[in-house]
Amino acid sequence: MKITVPATGVVDANNDIYVILGSEGFCKVSALKKHGIEEITSIRGTPCNAIGLFHDHLLISAGETLYAILLYSNEVKPILRVKPGNWFWHGVESCGGVFVQEYGEPPTGIYVSEDLRHFSRVVTNNAIDPLSRHFHY
Repeated sequence: MKITVPATGVVDANNDIYVILGSEGFCKVSALKKHGIEEITSIRGTPCNAIGLFHDHLLISAGETLYAILLYSNEVKPILRVKPGNWFWHGVESCGGVFVQEYGEPPTGIYVSEDLRHFSRVVTNNAIDPLSRHFHY
């Protein structure tokens, strides 16, 4: 069976498929499970992006805020904010931490955390190229 969904992100985690939909100013997260569809949360903010998994957390960007959703309890916590109008675009796990890339108006940064509680900015786009507007993937 084929289903067409206007998703802004899809993540496979623990035998479930998490679908992220950006709609009417909200980021809606649902899980497709063996027993059916479970609505996880609806977070105010757009654009809406699935950043990825880090340990047992699903990372979602909604507007200028990065959220961590604990997969076992569906608890949602804001974990990092950037200036209004910017958002998080990509993430990668490496060297024991998660790196997330900010997109938008300069300066934009790359941030790292080992525990999803404390983040530090690694570098800005202006430090690498003073003429750039932001990072590109």
